[in-house]
Amino acid sequence: MAEFNASSEKAACILQAIAHAADAADDDCGDVQKSSNWLVLIEAAANHAHYLLTGTNLVEVSDGA
Repeated sequence: MAEFNASSEKAACILQAIAHAADAADDDCGDVQKSSNWLVLIEAAANHAHYLLTGTNLVEVSDGA
């Protein structure tokens, strides 16, 4: 298995995108389906940014793995 190589630059770009997605989700807050879609996207992006920084998924962290 390849050695983990943290990438803070990629994670920083993803975190910026999350901020923009949060603004868009806020604009769509009257539409439950659109807001739900934004939250799913934000959750996936946050998980990937966390992985890039730590080498573990957020699910693994919350499960105590």
